Amino acid sequence: MSKMKGREYGLLLLMLVGFLPVACEPEPGEGTIYGVWTCYEDGPFGPSTFILDIEEKPGSPGEVSIHNFSQLGANVSVRGTVDGSNLTIPQQEVSDGSAGFRIAGSGYTSDEFRTMSWTYTIDGENYSASLIR
Repeated sequence: MSKMKGREYGLLLLMLVGFLPVACEPEPGEGTIYGVWTCYEDGPFGPSTFILDIEEKPGSPGEVSIHNFSQLGANVSVRGTVDGSNLTIPQQEVSDGSAGFRIAGSGYTSDEFRTMSWTYTIDGENYSASLIR
């Protein structure tokens, strides 16, 4: 095979490889509500930004545990239920070890589970939050 034909075949092979489909693995939590989120919260004490984690409760489909909800700490678990793209936080009392808090609220995901919007109350005070991946 001449040098010219070798280059042509090499170029043809390179072009064909460029057209092959590429399989992309989703990021952990992508396409679901589960995983780590950056939360931009606005409440009676002003705005704050923090990280929280939403985990599926093993053996309980549709139930979640939210860790570091409103910066209460990674050890504090707030219960929630998920139905499609909607999240409900039923009224509950949680403690961070030094104080107890009454929490309730709801939210929804959008943009293929890349963003969330929440409204909730903590001890009767109104909060809103936007969450992103």
